[in-house]
Amino acid sequence: MKLGKLTRTIGAVAAVIAAASTTAVLAPAPAYAETDLSGNWRGTGYVTFKSGDRERARCRATFWKKSPTNYHLNATCATASAQASQAADINLVGTNRYTGTFRNYDFDVTGKITVAVSGSTLKVELNGDGHSGSVTLRR
Repeated sequence: MKLGKLTRTIGAVAAVIAAASTTAVLAPAPAYAETDLSGNWRGTGYVTFKSGDRERARCRATFWKKSPTNYHLNATCATASAQASQAADINLVGTNRYTGTFRNYDFDVTGKITVAVSGSTLKVELNGDGHSGSVTLRR
């Protein structure tokens, strides 16, 4: 009797270990950021307004690290016809890739922001309420 119970216990433990090791192998690698975004960035790009008009934009942005995978940013962009300020919170979703939401208080626009990091360059895309923007920022 004792040998049967011991065999069942060893079998159950082996099943748990096998399940745990299979889960560990199948789990995706954690996302990480190679570049700390904290600090000041500036660059240029384009803004497309709801009307369809497209204008070149100059932007300045400041990023604050809230946690290892989360930043808050404030940015001001100017075109030939307007200047606007945005605030956003972004979260790391993949290696050197962030997404979040932004709010433009000057024109009451909200939407999605994505930031792709490549060395010391950020490619920022914004889309919201029929407006969009694409800006490349550098330190």
